[in-house]
Amino acid sequence: MLKQKLRDSCLLLTLSGVLGSGVAYSDNHSLNAESHAPTTQNANPLMDVMWDFMREQFIGSQPWQYSDQVKITLPSFAEDSTQVPVMVSANIPQAQQLILFADLNPIQKIAQYQVQQGELPDVALQFRVQQATPVHALVQDQTGLWHVGRAYVDAAGGGCSAPKVAANNEDWSSNLGQVNGRLFQNANQQRLKVQIFHPMDTGLIDGTPAFWLNEIEVQNEQGTALGLLRLSEPVSANPRLTLNFKQVQNQGLQLSMRDNDGNHFQSPLYQSAVNSNALETTTQHSKGER
Repeated sequence: MLKQKLRDSCLLLTLSGVLGSGVAYSDNHSLNAESHAPTTQNANPLMDVMWDFMREQFIGSQPWQYSDQVKITLPSFAEDSTQVPVMVSANIPQAQQLILFADLNPIQKIAQYQVQQGELPDVALQFRVQQATPVHALVQDQTGLWHVGRAYVDAAGGGCSAPKVAANNEDWSSNLGQVNGRLFQNANQQRLKVQIFHPMDTGLIDGTPAFWLNEIEVQNEQGTALGLLRLSEPVSANPRLTLNFKQVQNQGLQLSMRDNDGNHFQSPLYQSAVNSNALETTTQHSKGER
């Protein structure tokens, strides 16, 4: 019901002409905290028409403020609306979780990362956009305060409802859950990059039900959970994910994954040795254990 309300609200705002009411956007709309510096919950200096509604849905009445310590990196224009790269990095001590969403998508939420042990990593992935939209990242600190970053991507649109090449591949089911990955590490950081074979169907195409990878638990080599990454339908097909940890623990990483159809996939254990001069890499390819 909530997802339908979000879709309907977004559609009504678009059709009623609110988006054409004189709010001007530019390519350089990443938030500058010094120039705007809102500190009250009612501040909306950029006049994003969906912001107040989306904030209520995701964090309710919890305190928040815009912050230049939450950075969203994405292209000013989406050349491919089905594959828009985005990275979120937050310089927030003892951050607890991250919520990422695109205001004007029919399904707004993109991803959520909840810290279970250790730190909040930088998170990078690709997602679909249905039209030009603001993109918000909300990071909660240990006091419960949400720090908000904002960017804007222009797009021709249609990415959320465009047919995928994978849908025409009769072998997709035999490769479901296959994982390719690398672990990069030096003395200052540990970066895991993986690609997971999964169609990530949004459910917005007639005759194709929603079918997506919705939970990825990041574990160390002992199987201890470090964080839980929850993906939503707008994440691109065959998702490519990057998690960059700044606190190196000199141990391997692995992923335990589930989709909304109950399938379970397990990545191999990725390991790498510390090298102070260059990033070391271990590459492993595995078909996920189902």
